[in-house]
Amino acid sequence: MKTFLFGGSLKSVVDQVCEKFDVKLKINSVENVGSDFDLEELIKYNFNFDPEYNQKAQELLIDFYKDNFDTFCRMFVRRGPLLSDYHELTNHFTIYFYSLFEILTNKKIELVIFNNFPHQGIDFILYKIAKILKIKTILLTQTIFPNKFVIISDMKDFGIYENITNEYNKNQIEKILLEKDLYKNFTLKIREDIKKKGLSLTSHDSLSKYSPYYNEKKKLRTNLLSFRFIKKILLKLFIYLRLIKRKDLEKIYLENLNKVELKDFQVEKVLNNKNKKIFFAFHSQPEMSTSLFAGDFDDQLRILEKINRKKITDKFILLTREHPAQNHYQRDDLFFRRLKFLKNLNFLNREFSMDRILESVDVIVTSSGTVGWEGLLSGKKCLLFGQSWYSKLHGVLEVANDTSDEEIIEFLNKDFDKDKFYISLQNLYSSFYDGIISKWYISISPNFDQKENAKIVVENILKFLKKK
Repeated sequence: MKTFLFGGSLKSVVDQVCEKFDVKLKINSVENVGSDFDLEELIKYNFNFDPEYNQKAQELLIDFYKDNFDTFCRMFVRRGPLLSDYHELTNHFTIYFYSLFEILTNKKIELVIFNNFPHQGIDFILYKIAKILKIKTILLTQTIFPNKFVIISDMKDFGIYENITNEYNKNQIEKILLEKDLYKNFTLKIREDIKKKGLSLTSHDSLSKYSPYYNEKKKLRTNLLSFRFIKKILLKLFIYLRLIKRKDLEKIYLENLNKVELKDFQVEKVLNNKNKKIFFAFHSQPEMSTSLFAGDFDDQLRILEKINRKKITDKFILLTREHPAQNHYQRDDLFFRRLKFLKNLNFLNREFSMDRILESVDVIVTSSGTVGWEGLLSGKKCLLFGQSWYSKLHGVLEVANDTSDEEIIEFLNKDFDKDKFYISLQNLYSSFYDGIISKWYISISPNFDQKENAKIVVENILKFLKKK
């Protein structure tokens, strides 16, 4: 099959895909792979050729724009505030559309393989065009479990499990539960290392010596830190000399946050209240967890607005907490002004122990985060305002804009059945595929072998294609 390969962080996997598939074009940022287009360059400067504006593409553009521009913007602006000009975003979107349409049609592409779910803007447009042209798509993403990844052909299938049994195997569940914290502990290890260096949690993970990208980005990191340090000093000097006027956005954000956060003793008082509690943990933004998986609730305040209804607040205390790694981006003054509209809300201190919070609340609310998964493991139900790998597990209610208060209350009144949860968990886990497609996850998979892993990954992709 004539194949378009998008992304990839493991050269061995990319090479194996090229060996087993008729790859006509590659887009990635992997060194020594030989891509046709560098992804980072495409995001900065778009395509460097002039696409043909053929009639079919022109006929599709307007409706395609109406259907997909908003989602594209959510993904694309995560690159920073300099990419927030509406008209330039429209230009980026249009050039991507015509260029990718031409590539897919001229090269007669029959299959597009995404090494991760579309979440950067350009890959989302590619995915949507492929669907319109009825080109097969394969979407891959790693799970939090060692040596396990997901293969689907359509985003709507995320979380659906293929293997179904009506009872669970105790040994299998014990194995899953033994693995459940390996990825979490690995990320916490990196976060603690960054803290020890006196860096902000918003710092890139590659600054930690435990990061898989630490050595290969050492030179870039040194240059970048030097540049940022010099830039910071110059800015302070120019502000002091009154040559420029510049708001300290991070300082303003922290001041706003401090006004709404409860102190530790106040948090304890709320958690010790005997009334039932619903807890919503904000996601760090911008990330794939919201720009793709949250859908209509990428604006996370909509989630709080949805559950801050009298029928719910009469029965539950509402709690929320900012993400520890969040900075001022997407958290300006109007964000906090909207937050103040929500009168029945307790805003917890983001430095307060998450474990202590989770053990004290009755229901978890999230758009896709692992906090929902952690709650389920403790027998806490989850209101999911988006998609996640655990979407279809027992104890999860997928909430849409048209989900009524009565439906939510009815779900919350039902008992959490641990046996049903374990059955659904076993079904989901058995639907995962063996292998690693992202360099980041090698650290939690002992005895990793590059060649053997690449062979297994591609064999699993071929097996999946045969079923479709």
